[in-house]
Amino acid sequence: MSTSEQRVLNAVNHRNYDRIPVDFWSTAETDGKLLKHLGLTDRSQLLDEFGVDVFFIEGPKYTGYLVTVTDARGEIIAVESSANWLCENLENLKRLSVGNYMDKTCRRTTPARTKAYRY
Repeated sequence: MSTSEQRVLNAVNHRNYDRIPVDFWSTAETDGKLLKHLGLTDRSQLLDEFGVDVFFIEGPKYTGYLVTVTDARGEIIAVESSANWLCENLENLKRLSVGNYMDKTCRRTTPARTKAYRY
């Protein structure tokens, strides 16, 4: 018998697996009714009960965009942003590489730990 992780990876890579990986999506209201009906206390127990292999992991929230226009010398001549704090911290932002995580002052930081999950 495969683990959930092995099952999902095998399915994604078009390899043999013991059964099709199970996914489960529901509303909070439906979860509540199922938990009560089955006598369970939390969502992880519900997922175990149904043999769920994968479930949604919420990622970082979208915080907006920043567009800068520079001239031939590299001087910024126009800035447009969906959030004023990006414009206010433009100098710190320039020091970051693409793909770096940043805090609200545009200083490099490490990403927050994600919630525990299983495959």
